[in-house]
Amino acid sequence: MLNVVIVDDEEWICKLIRNILDWNNLGFNIIAEAHDGMAALELIKKHKPQLVITDILMPEPNGISLIKQTRELEIKTEFIIISGYSEFEYARSALKYDVFGYLLKPLDNSELTEMLVNVREKIRNDNLIKMKTEYSNTLLLEKQIADMLSKTYDEEKEVTLKTYNDEYGLALKEGLFQVALLQFDLIEGKTWNAAIQADIRKFAVTVKESLKSICYETIVYLKEKMNTVVCIMNYGIPAEKQVLNDVKSLLDIYKQNGLYKNLYLTIGIGICIDNIAELNDAYFSALNAIKARIKLGKDKLIRFLDPEIALKQIVSIEDEKKLQFSIDIFDKKGFDSLLNDLFNKYMASAADNTFIALKLAYEIVNLIISEVRKKDIYSGKEFTDSYEMFQTLDACSTESELIHCINKIFDNYIKKYENYRGVNSGNRLINTIKNYIAENYKKDISLNDVAKLVCLNPNYLSALFKKETGENFSDYITSYRISIAKGYLKDVKYKVVDVSALVGYKDSRYFSKLFKKNVGVCPTDYQNMYL
Repeated sequence: MLNVVIVDDEEWICKLIRNILDWNNLGFNIIAEAHDGMAALELIKKHKPQLVITDILMPEPNGISLIKQTRELEIKTEFIIISGYSEFEYARSALKYDVFGYLLKPLDNSELTEMLVNVREKIRNDNLIKMKTEYSNTLLLEKQIADMLSKTYDEEKEVTLKTYNDEYGLALKEGLFQVALLQFDLIEGKTWNAAIQADIRKFAVTVKESLKSICYETIVYLKEKMNTVVCIMNYGIPAEKQVLNDVKSLLDIYKQNGLYKNLYLTIGIGICIDNIAELNDAYFSALNAIKARIKLGKDKLIRFLDPEIALKQIVSIEDEKKLQFSIDIFDKKGFDSLLNDLFNKYMASAADNTFIALKLAYEIVNLIISEVRKKDIYSGKEFTDSYEMFQTLDACSTESELIHCINKIFDNYIKKYENYRGVNSGNRLINTIKNYIAENYKKDISLNDVAKLVCLNPNYLSALFKKETGENFSDYITSYRISIAKGYLKDVKYKVVDVSALVGYKDSRYFSKLFKKNVGVCPTDYQNMYL
């Protein structure tokens, strides 16, 4: 309904206008009437009606002055003037104030109806244009903010508060900036639907309303693909503690909202910064806080505390090799078993590290990607662009979800490879041999022993192995042992003689000779590169 105020100094005319039509049926609601210009102006200020129907001659301010003052206040209201014939020329002066229409007394029912239909369409069209413009501006702002958060904007271009305030009508001020991320995860047994997405969008509006009183400015938008509400807060230094309390209170508001029946809410709040150009630091610290829900749980606020996690490898050399070869030979059962063992092992050994699960998942997926690239079977971006894969991992909220996600990636790898190359009996035979080498590389392995294992003539097996892998049997074993040795040598606690024995060579001088032939430097020089 469009709200209407009627203004005429004669009360009976106001009543006549009320009763002459079925206003509601036309889409209008008469919310008030006034009998002088001053009362009318106060009503317009208070209610900001979409339409005012006013007489010209009445106590000050008269109709013309009322329209002029409303325009000066920049209140978007349409005006229809009603007056007698003798006042027509006087009423024409109102046209410069963008009056919609003029009707003569006595009012004609059909003329008034036609005028109202036309003004209704104009108001609705204007509102539609305004909504589209505001939506477009919102998208542009979100795009620019997203570029800033990911550091993809032009870093030579100066980022200032004035730029954002002028371009997007914001009220940013010098002070603190902080990012809070509201992550919504489905409760077990629930499924995403349009109604839930609409509820999240409504909640985003609630977030902005809840924080605007304490902040200079809040920028709130929804990243629908991630089901995350991004909230960028700008406030004065004295308000820091209150802002944290207000963000925390969003959990209580959520629990009073129907969302709690379908979704978990985790709020991650990042570090405070005092320069908007460093907003990406605030964002990624909030994102890391959200990721910690895998370890700390959901339905709570998590503040970012830098855990000083080393970004070096967290998977042992032995475990890495086992994983690589389960991937290489498509050993789904072995991969599943290793995956569960690794999570149990590393989660137990790093109970105080909230990021260990994700770091472990990243490393395992990187191994899958590395093995896929060796096969050189993808022309698309599925396994050459890992961004979406890691986004999927980031969206997981429990350890079991991470394990399930990794398994899906591995299953997809197997299916794609089978479709591309086909896994024939030769492939399966070679996989059996590779698996045997992976389990027995510390022992003496001969071609004859392996030939007996698979019941084939040694010469035939040698030719088949070369055909399927592109390597001689002996070269493959050497390459496999050297790759493990390189991992050990990166750790200074291992001496060359120890590494030699660990990978199956009793003679360390022979091992050093093989290592230099395959790597280009001797084991000692290789180890020194990592000191």
